[in-house]
Amino acid sequence: MTREDDLEALAAANGWTFSIEDPEDLLALPFRFFTNGVAHGVIDVIEGERDGRDFVGFDYSWGIVALGAAEASMTSEASCVVTALPAVCPELMVTHSSATHRFTHPGHHADFASERPDFARSYHVSGTDAAFTASVFTDEVERWFLALEDRELSFEIAGPWLMGFANLREPAEIPALIDATVALTRLIPSSAFEGHPDPGTAA
Repeated sequence: MTREDDLEALAAANGWTFSIEDPEDLLALPFRFFTNGVAHGVIDVIEGERDGRDFVGFDYSWGIVALGAAEASMTSEASCVVTALPAVCPELMVTHSSATHRFTHPGHHADFASERPDFARSYHVSGTDAAFTASVFTDEVERWFLALEDRELSFEIAGPWLMGFANLREPAEIPALIDATVALTRLIPSSAFEGHPDPGTAA
């Protein structure tokens, strides 16, 4: 069986929908992660509901051109899950400090300094609005991150969306990425969204 067969079977078993091609134009979402490299592509899209939250999961690929004595290109791949937030939010990204730095924090972000030394050693958090970033990273959220078994998971908030992503995962591992993304959405305190535009009314 192919990867597509396994993902389609996963979707069917959970009452989700599957499409080899991208029916949602996901690359139009405002994630900085989608600006890395060239030749971006989305395939193997799963849409459904998990723990009362709608999500879209997909395989994302992009090309990297290395310049040197001889030009060489390579393709990188990631598994991604996107879910909606109740407000149009400032940019925020979190990665594990020891993870491969293919997931680069944008230069215009300001780093978040946690008061927990264990969290500060483990994670790199940055964003465009220091107050919003601090309101997201409550003690409960930081403890949740420290308890994660999969320390490669990265997350980005852009506008009214939150995305969890990691190096390309086997189909059997996709539900764990979905669960982590939905769980983080639920953990962010409602107070973090106060003062930010509602997605339905934002211009």
